[in-house]
Amino acid sequence: MNKLKQNRSWVILSYCSNIEGDSCSQHIDDRLPYLSRRGIHPVLISGILGPKLKDIIHFQALSLFPSGIRCELRHFLRRRALRKWLYYTIQIGVLLPLMPFYLLEKIVLNLDEGVSWFLCAAVKGIYLSKKYRPETIYSTGGTASAHLAGYLASRYASVPWVAEFQDPLVHDDWLGSKREYLYASWLEKLICKNASAIIFVTESAKEHSRKRTEMGDKGYAIYPGSSQDIFPKVNYRKKSTFHFAHFGSLAGSRNLELFSRALCLLIESEPRFRNIIRVDLYGNCDSRTLHLVKNFEYSDVILLHGIVPRKKSLSLMAETDCLLLIQNTQAFSSETIPSKVYEYFFANRPVLGLVHKNPELERMLITQGHWIARADDVEDILKSMNSIITELHINNKEKNFPEPPWTIEKAVNRLITIIEDIRFEK
Repeated sequence: MNKLKQNRSWVILSYCSNIEGDSCSQHIDDRLPYLSRRGIHPVLISGILGPKLKDIIHFQALSLFPSGIRCELRHFLRRRALRKWLYYTIQIGVLLPLMPFYLLEKIVLNLDEGVSWFLCAAVKGIYLSKKYRPETIYSTGGTASAHLAGYLASRYASVPWVAEFQDPLVHDDWLGSKREYLYASWLEKLICKNASAIIFVTESAKEHSRKRTEMGDKGYAIYPGSSQDIFPKVNYRKKSTFHFAHFGSLAGSRNLELFSRALCLLIESEPRFRNIIRVDLYGNCDSRTLHLVKNFEYSDVILLHGIVPRKKSLSLMAETDCLLLIQNTQAFSSETIPSKVYEYFFANRPVLGLVHKNPELERMLITQGHWIARADDVEDILKSMNSIITELHINNKEKNFPEPPWTIEKAVNRLITIIEDIRFEK
């Protein structure tokens, strides 16, 4: 470990790490090997939701408030694959004494479960920054308290700090409480004023934040990307049925309601499609989606598969006929690009994107030769579905897609360049 003092290192704060199926975790986990290849030694500080990584220096920090303890205990017990009775017995035994304090926290604060993680994370961040003298403190991933920990560690260890927003902290159609909005607005202003650089995953998110804060010219947009290397060697084979496949969670305004209505209209107009089209859903579905699938007019057309491991999901992506992307129909969708999009591109299969007021995402899909439809327009979805089925399945046309330019390696190289420029300026 002492050798690390003489080498380049970054202290990385990410609440989520090494968690199967978690996009925030995958965002940083996928970057770590590329940082190492560039001669940068990651010193990672994460929560305890996932097990420790073994090939890097990895410290874990606990949340101190009852809501955080409750969340982390549940994750810890799930990883142990305990019997149900034992799982619930341990939960009750540990959490019951915490209940009065949990209720008090909800009354006084009522913020996200990971809000108190910054306390232990900041202490570890200060200690490790003074020990290893890193080039930067880099906060990203999961709860926004990672950025609060980054601010404190940077201030007390005198190390440049780069904060990355994987999702906007503040947006126009806020659905949470006024208290949560005030906290998020305060934190965004704190970050944009004090961080040496602020990274966004879309240009739109960067511009919206710049108008709200004192960020100035410290904002950068970096598309996270994906990599062909993560995909297993799978050869696509056409089947007698044509499968649309959606990967990821379906909840709230990101749901199957309009897609399923368009599907019904398509089958009604072309009855032969009844025995051709299938829709595979991989991932979590809320009660609304489960109800819709259960009561769908054509019972064997939409198939629920539940959560599958990431490696398996990547194989399934490469094997499917058309990948389905559904955006939320809320204002903040204009500022986000789902991380799954980049994996879709590298799967080298057709994509149907139901996009909501997001010119950046539309340009990506069109440039790569895929289909788009307005996420809130049934007729537009119907038109695109009909075009895809007719072109790819009925007319048996093959589509060739260009190599996606959005790679993890390019994202990491851009991040390194930004941090090197900050060091040079200082």
